[in-house]
Amino acid sequence: MMIYTSIACMALLATVFGMSFLGKLRNPGPFIQTMRSLVPGPSTIVVAYSVIGAEGLVVLFFLASMPGAEWAAVTGFFLSGGLTIAFTLAMRRMRGGHCHCFGRSTALRYSTRHVVRNLLLFAAAVTGYAGHGRVGELEAHGIAAALIIGVTIGSLTVIMDDLFVMLG
Repeated sequence: MMIYTSIACMALLATVFGMSFLGKLRNPGPFIQTMRSLVPGPSTIVVAYSVIGAEGLVVLFFLASMPGAEWAAVTGFFLSGGLTIAFTLAMRRMRGGHCHCFGRSTALRYSTRHVVRNLLLFAAAVTGYAGHGRVGELEAHGIAAALIIGVTIGSLTVIMDDLFVMLG
């Protein structure tokens, strides 16, 4: 049973980081501007493209190593943990910054919601990794259900800011 939870968590991570990767790749300018508020100085571009590359790696590792995807979990773990720390520090320093996490040209200011989102991604990475070695006999309908659940929750996570604007 734990393997299906692991698959769902990895699908969630791959969905969120995959959509983020594609959005930033399509329109990197706003994200690089955001990174200037978090990492001032000449290393901004390097850090920005490192984040984008790490997001792409989560998806690549997930697709390449189904059903365990332990490297996706490890990459997601460090990426979500690092982003949580960066958002928290940016909010504490009052440096501002807007979340262009998914390549949008308009975005909301960093808030507790962004920290919570990344903490949940962090928890998904830990849970996904915890279940990666528990491969027993897998059933197709269990894998399909886990993938659907992970992609659905991941998609809702991606549009969370839009939902808050619409409902708030």
